[in-house]
Amino acid sequence: MAANQPAQGGAVAEEQPRTMGYYLAPMAADIQPAIRHPPVAANNFEIKPDLVTMIQSNSLFHGVSNEPPTEHVQKFIELAESLKINGVPKDALKLRLFPYSLAGNASRWLNNKSALSITLWEDMLNKFITRYFPPSKRRRVAQEDHPL
Repeated sequence: MAANQPAQGGAVAEEQPRTMGYYLAPMAADIQPAIRHPPVAANNFEIKPDLVTMIQSNSLFHGVSNEPPTEHVQKFIELAESLKINGVPKDALKLRLFPYSLAGNASRWLNNKSALSITLWEDMLNKFITRYFPPSKRRRVAQEDHPL
């Protein structure tokens, strides 16, 4: 049977040519968050919208140069430590909530991290501090606090 010939009298379905954009576009399965959430023992664990609102109204970090990243982390940890959800370890809760504390450039920074590359709260904290409070900024802050 020749190509593009119907099998037993049916109509030929012509395949539409696909553009390079089609082949380069991300597929839904390719879109993964940077954080791999650790399992939790809680049966009915969910993050309520009110909790997200509380985090965003008390501790939202945009990643602009005049925002103190250490202050953001301190506020976020203080808020997260005040929560208790049975069956959910504190670090697992922090990992789940931290993305909600970011906006703008900071949110884009986290979304551009490799898929599922952050597995521990300590990893998240180290990556955040490295990005937003690098050694050059630490030296500058130290010099402002203790001029010679």
